[in-house]
Amino acid sequence: MSKAIVHFSGYALSAIGAVVGVSILSHYVSPEEYGRVALYVVLATLFQNIIRESVGNWILRHSYYFNKSNTGKACLTRKIILKLFTAFTIIVVTALIWLGKNGGWAEFIYGISFIGFLGWTVVGESLLSAKQYRIAFATHSNILQWGRFLCASLLYIFYEQAVSSIMLGFALGSGLTLLFDAAILSKKKHHDIRVSASDHPPPPLEATTSIFIGILIWFTAFYDRIALEWLHGQEILGIYFLLFQIGFMPVMLGMRVS
Repeated sequence: MSKAIVHFSGYALSAIGAVVGVSILSHYVSPEEYGRVALYVVLATLFQNIIRESVGNWILRHSYYFNKSNTGKACLTRKIILKLFTAFTIIVVTALIWLGKNGGWAEFIYGISFIGFLGWTVVGESLLSAKQYRIAFATHSNILQWGRFLCASLLYIFYEQAVSSIMLGFALGSGLTLLFDAAILSKKKHHDIRVSASDHPPPPLEATTSIFIGILIWFTAFYDRIALEWLHGQEILGIYFLLFQIGFMPVMLGMRVS
């Protein structure tokens, strides 16, 4: 019962954090600026889906092994990392062609950092879940949502009213989540139980098919935002994305806890 409460509370607070963050930003950011932010989020979610389908779900499918194992590196071989790096490079080139012309290099660098950090938070999320660190998992979710929106809002209001400030805030929030995951997993390493000889490691991870599945899942969920930007521009996309985020968060919360 206590695990269920922690699980529900973590998602509830993170969903509230996202709604509060979007509400704060919407009071200061123009629809066109928010539409540009939405495009970075679209690309970040693409990388996030690729890692979730290729690495995150594989970890969760073999959670027994990771719950006992002293390491979280069994799935991240050089071959897999090379494939993920190739996918990330394609996303970076796409962002450079699609977004890098008008926003300046600072915005682009912060946006790319956010894309990379957000994608790799999936690995930490999956390991925390596989190792059944419930409180740490709930904290991870809240740092990711509250951290990036609060950082973005503060930077936009007090530092510079530009999309680059928002992307820097998003990158900082996602980076803090990665640091938290690394600290928890390294700190709790000595409490883990090594797998015995009878506990066979999971089969090797084959990422190619999973990467394409991640791309297809992403496209079915985000093609509407791509079409809106192409047909009507970033201002209409910003308005749509704002309403979608505020309306979807309660639905997402219900799906997570059902």
